[in-house]
Amino acid sequence: MLIRRLVAIVVVAGVYLSGTGSVLHAETPAKDWIRGTLDQLQVCLRGEVFLPDGQPAQDMVLGGGINSVLASQSLNAVVDGNCFEMWIPVNQQRWHSMWLRVASKDGALVGYQRVRMHQIRQAAIDGIKMTLQRPTRELKVRVTHQGQVIPAAAVKVDLGFGIELHERTGADGIAVFRLLSTQKPYRMTVWTDDYRVGGFSFNRKPTRDPSADQHDVELSQCRDQTLRLVDQDGAPVPDIPFVLQMAKMPYNNYIGTNENSQLTTDKNGEVHYQWFPDWDRHHFYPELQTSNWVRDGEVEMVGGVAVWKLRKGTVRKRIIGRTVLQGSSENKGFFVTLRSFQGEQENHSDLLTVFADTKGEFALDVLPNATYCAWTLDSQWVGELSHLIPYQSESDQVTAPKLVVKRGQMVKVIARSGETERPYADLAIGFQREHRYTWQEDGEERSGVGGPQWFEPTNAEGVATTFTLPGVLRTRVSTPLWRTATEVEVAESTDPTVIRLHREVDKKRTVTGKLVLSEAVRSSLEGAEIKIGSIDGENADEQAFVVNQDGAFSFETRSTKIGIFASTRDGKAAVAEVIEKFDSPIELRLQPTVDYHGQLLGDADQPLAWHKVWASVQIVGEVDFTRRNFFSTRFYVKQIETMTDSFGNYTLANLPSEVTIGLRTDAIDGSAATRYLDDLYLERGETRPLAVSHLGKKSGSAKAPLGRRYAATLRDCSLMGFRMMLITSAGDKPSTEFIGKNLMNYRNNQDVTSFMQLVVEGSPHDLPPSDIVFLKEQDFPLPDAGSVMAFAIDSRGNELGRLALDVAEDGAAEKAADFVHRHLPDQVDAETKWDEAFDEAKTSRRKVWARISQRYCGPCFRMARWLDDNQDLLAKDYVMLKIDNVRDKNGVSVADRLTRGGQHGVPFHAIFDVDQDLLVDSEGPLGNIGHPSGFEGKKYLRTMLMQTRQRLADAEVDIIVASLSD
Repeated sequence: MLIRRLVAIVVVAGVYLSGTGSVLHAETPAKDWIRGTLDQLQVCLRGEVFLPDGQPAQDMVLGGGINSVLASQSLNAVVDGNCFEMWIPVNQQRWHSMWLRVASKDGALVGYQRVRMHQIRQAAIDGIKMTLQRPTRELKVRVTHQGQVIPAAAVKVDLGFGIELHERTGADGIAVFRLLSTQKPYRMTVWTDDYRVGGFSFNRKPTRDPSADQHDVELSQCRDQTLRLVDQDGAPVPDIPFVLQMAKMPYNNYIGTNENSQLTTDKNGEVHYQWFPDWDRHHFYPELQTSNWVRDGEVEMVGGVAVWKLRKGTVRKRIIGRTVLQGSSENKGFFVTLRSFQGEQENHSDLLTVFADTKGEFALDVLPNATYCAWTLDSQWVGELSHLIPYQSESDQVTAPKLVVKRGQMVKVIARSGETERPYADLAIGFQREHRYTWQEDGEERSGVGGPQWFEPTNAEGVATTFTLPGVLRTRVSTPLWRTATEVEVAESTDPTVIRLHREVDKKRTVTGKLVLSEAVRSSLEGAEIKIGSIDGENADEQAFVVNQDGAFSFETRSTKIGIFASTRDGKAAVAEVIEKFDSPIELRLQPTVDYHGQLLGDADQPLAWHKVWASVQIVGEVDFTRRNFFSTRFYVKQIETMTDSFGNYTLANLPSEVTIGLRTDAIDGSAATRYLDDLYLERGETRPLAVSHLGKKSGSAKAPLGRRYAATLRDCSLMGFRMMLITSAGDKPSTEFIGKNLMNYRNNQDVTSFMQLVVEGSPHDLPPSDIVFLKEQDFPLPDAGSVMAFAIDSRGNELGRLALDVAEDGAAEKAADFVHRHLPDQVDAETKWDEAFDEAKTSRRKVWARISQRYCGPCFRMARWLDDNQDLLAKDYVMLKIDNVRDKNGVSVADRLTRGGQHGVPFHAIFDVDQDLLVDSEGPLGNIGHPSGFEGKKYLRTMLMQTRQRLADAEVDIIVASLSD
């Protein structure tokens, strides 16, 4: 994960605001708020500072900083009375926000102003007003190492936006910080002069409450670590400045940086770093402070040295773009962003930002042949979204961005908290507009979602205001302890679109309960452990504690739904529950745990000896798709590990029952990857056969003869309601690309989703003789290079039409689209199918087994074939009904009768009685079983059948279930 360094710059050092001279009025700033062109552009910020009683402040100290990625540049301010003025060279640094701090001379009063880049233009026009406040919150940071408090440790509290406070711990190991009531820490970093470090980020696990008044930081002893930067040939790269970012595993929790983190390679491309924490697991990387080099790949440990390869940055092309403002002549100073997924560094985007000058022009250095999503962003004006290739190197073609800016629709977010719905002040509301587009990369078409993401804070009334264009707007809140998201359709209107956000519980509630052992348990509650975790998707909370012999417990939480797990110290009994009601004591009855037996087989089905296997116990909540949960609704309770013996056999002892358990093992290819085995849901008292897992490579099978594939495709078409399109070509690149784009890509032509495509590519010399014979018998010619033939065929094998095309001819794509459209199958009405199925069920006194199916769903096809194979038995009790919620008329509304608005994936199926009452659906203990497979899928399918069958005998149910493959 890329963490941008926040570089503080002192704007005014030791300059005091005096009461002499003329006064600059922030509410009516001078018109010259912007000057210069392109790289020399400057924007002026002017402001006034007031005391808490509204009077102009006197004798104030002004400071601040710019949050930059690379080396930064100092700024100068002109101070006059309680007013200030500063000209900022906005296009000379890779920066993304800035902050100002004003304090009284004695430090008793302070004020902060945070400005993001998209807010700078309006701040320059309107001016800034800052009101000093008295810090009322005392934050203590206690520093320890191996149980001992550490005096004189350096402590840095990062408040976000690059605002940092520094203190030293006293003799008691505590550093004290004075904060404003709304300020909360983002990260804490601690270090000592004798090579010990510690710290954490509040937005990473383990969960910590930033509103708490005290936090403990445990230091770790450091060791020497050599870091080396080399080029592609392995030669050292000297004089590279970088910041070393360190995170503690397993949660990638970044501890922050200090002055020891600023490093530069020597003539050998090395740094001997003495502040490397001696942890078991690390995540670390150099954040280069130069644009001339980029990292190429991940770190490699070579003889104990951490080595990164670098490569020279790509030579870029400078382009000049322009913003065009509709409805105003003030077309200057807009903030412009271009972003490409085709960045210089793998898995990193290329993000370019700039401000338009007084002529509306801007200059950017773009990567050749990269597709960029482009937009402008402003506090009140809104830019249209577009994408383009600014520079194509082969043709030396430059396409200058022309970005249209319009007056936006107002959106008002009202944030409330708690039962009294008090205003939620100083809450950062995130907004996002999306632009979906495709691009060509390495000869393949790729797709992505671009567009602006920005934040606006709520005011004292809990209201945040922004502007957007009509369309979908996503809104999110992301704090360390509470996160939520929603989306709205913004309509063109004179009235603002209102979004209401409510945090249901803003104060911790006390939960009490008691552990009880079931009669079958032979164990003790002494030392029993309880773990809780939030699974409501909006709140973060994880806790663990031990109870005494009486089993009583209590804890506090803000969560609205928690998973709670308890187990005896010897692991012989356990229980897992989901709790949503907290107004009465909870009783948790521990049941006996069970052992699970399995075997691992590798290549050639030989036993995998001495191989690690582990079970991950997890409590799973429901995902609320209307809120777009940000926190996980899955609480990982514990991990139970074992090893296989010489025969590949293993036993996982003391697994809890009636809870989700994920089973995994190490990969067998020597990589660090893990291998998924199964998901388990063990029931008390059940017996299972030995679970055998085949991890070896599957032998590749030769492609089936064309005649057999043709017959299989026809069967799929008949079962699923599609038509076949057989396509032939010589297999040359132009023909293959044309087929993929015009006859198979549903993004380009939605009509192709009504066909099952069978593509035959090659010359008569390339294809098997049996395929050539089949093509001649069916009269399906193979065209020459540069040509394509397509044949529309119904599900009974009747040819409906054929098309021959030269892919290079004008209008070839339009002819292909017309051919596909002319041979579409008739659209089926899902409502009609529904009524017919229930009419038949009433007449025959059977149930209706309905399923949701789609074109690009492999399990949907496998289920259709399985149902067809077992139709004679299943027809005794069930009328089968297939709903395609993509292609069928009324498919979405009819499918909702099965899902009841839930999100389950496909295929999803349900069984109804003749009165259309739902009896059971495919949502089992581990989620939707889809096309049933494996032990858990077969077990739940049996449950569905046994609950709804009328005529099927037990033995017939066994036959149906046994016919399923794993």
